Amino acid sequence: LLSVLVLLPVLTVYTYKFIDKTHHRSLLPTFKRFGKFSVKMGLPVIALVVVLVVPTFLAQSKNDFLYGASVMNGESEGKITRTDELFGKSNLVILLVPREDVAVQSALNDELKALPYVGSVISYVETVGSMVPPEFVPEQSLSNLESPSYSRMIITLLTPSEGEEAFRAVEELRALGEKYCGGRYHLTGGSANVYDIKQTVVADNQTVTIVAILGIGLTLLFTFRSLSLPLLLVLTIETSIWINLAFPYFLDEKMAYLGFMIISSIQLGATVDYAILFANRYLENRRSLKKRPAAEKTVSDTTASILTSALILTIAGFIMSAVSSTPVIGQLGSLIGRGALLSAALVLLFLPTMLMMLDKVIQKTTLGLSFYKEGTDHEEK
Repeated sequence: LLSVLVLLPVLTVYTYKFIDKTHHRSLLPTFKRFGKFSVKMGLPVIALVVVLVVPTFLAQSKNDFLYGASVMNGESEGKITRTDELFGKSNLVILLVPREDVAVQSALNDELKALPYVGSVISYVETVGSMVPPEFVPEQSLSNLESPSYSRMIITLLTPSEGEEAFRAVEELRALGEKYCGGRYHLTGGSANVYDIKQTVVADNQTVTIVAILGIGLTLLFTFRSLSLPLLLVLTIETSIWINLAFPYFLDEKMAYLGFMIISSIQLGATVDYAILFANRYLENRRSLKKRPAAEKTVSDTTASILTSALILTIAGFIMSAVSSTPVIGQLGSLIGRGALLSAALVLLFLPTMLMMLDKVIQKTTLGLSFYKEGTDHEEK
């Protein structure tokens, strides 16, 4: 934004002669026919959106998410490294328990080994024995298993690093820690950390989404001085976001939660400009035209600008998806590319008819707005 406001004017002034010499006719059509088509197809498109909005809203919240490092290393696509083929997968978690009560450690160790998803347990009572005093163990070996305050239990889980199975294991291990040690235990390791990330980011995303919508809504409120337009514009873009994020659910694909959070914010922030541009031009045209001609002209006037921006995001996103070797980056590229197209489609096909249908509401809820009126009776057409 700063570059456009500060640098671009300077460059334009110093290169205007070159710009004039290289000027050519527009290669894009006028989109007048598309304007008539868009308004004509408005009601079927609205009906389709009404049918899709609830299922896609529910679907995007029910995606099978990945939260941890498996997103980056390709585990989401079932890739197996050479190391895993040779030695098998290992999912280690560490349980720290108070050192002083060896009998508690022994009972906990036995219960851990009995769990079906536990492959092995390495601990002081398992490796050295509960009957051997720490004074008889070499200091270097002892330091690997015990500190002045805690005893360390290294647990190998026979589960993936994340997913329902791993998260159930974490919950049961924490329940055992609480059972034997109260609040004096600590559980860490890959699965435990990913579980904590899940608990944190899910709650954070709700806050981020609400704050983002409120922030953009307030910006639009002061920009348009309208109560109805911010709701309509945000609803248009949010609907495209829900449809976009519902694709992984219906395609039965695991989705990186990082991508989910990023797209929820980026698509709203980046493509709400399409709706703002369209609404601004509609209000301008509506001052001199009736509803339908104003909507048709607005589509014709703004399609080139909206498609230019949307195609840039779409091409960049799909190229990133095609060339990236990291699954989460590729998935993020697909979401960006598809999201830009969906936002542009809803703005050009859904929003025009919605503006026409809510024409009187918009006029009554917008400060200082006057629409075209025909005849001496001032009846709005």
